[in-house]
Amino acid sequence: MAQQTSAGDLLQLVRTGSATTRGDLQRVTGLSRATVGQRLDRLFRAGWLREGEAAPSAPSPQGGRPSVRLEFDDRHAIVLAADLETRHCRAAALSLAGDVLAESSGPLLLSDGPEPVLGALGARFARLLRDEGLAPASVCGIGLAVPGPVDSASGTLVDPPIMPGWGGFDLSGRLARAFAEASGGTAGGGA
Repeated sequence: MAQQTSAGDLLQLVRTGSATTRGDLQRVTGLSRATVGQRLDRLFRAGWLREGEAAPSAPSPQGGRPSVRLEFDDRHAIVLAADLETRHCRAAALSLAGDVLAESSGPLLLSDGPEPVLGALGARFARLLRDEGLAPASVCGIGLAVPGPVDSASGTLVDPPIMPGWGGFDLSGRLARAFAEASGGTAGGGA
């Protein structure tokens, strides 16, 4: 790996299991011990990594401490996801590893239009987190599946045949605002 290896590159190596100790990171990247340490410090402070058990290793003639295993903290942040159908909605909070932390489902009519539906979904997300004791501030993103074509560049629906009134609507912006309003947060980069 090149000398320009970022903290994000180190995080990816740990997350995928390609490197599980500081020594592994030095060997894989070619970075110095000090540089690896500085980049790991940023990841620890931000909450992306944690230290685990001592890594298994063969006894060394030089002695010394066993290496500490580095672990990706998949509970550092939460992702919200929802699947909107014409008359029903499923919503969930997930860890960064994709484990379902909480979920709910129930009626929600797309025919009511985008404003009320996304407002209700934002409230459902906030209630889901509140009921499970999960902090709204830990949400790092929101995913939404809808029964219609979405322009990925703009995040708007493109003439959805079974969703009258939804065409050209700013899904991500409105859902972010709805969640922020319902959870007492701010609409930001999450959705």
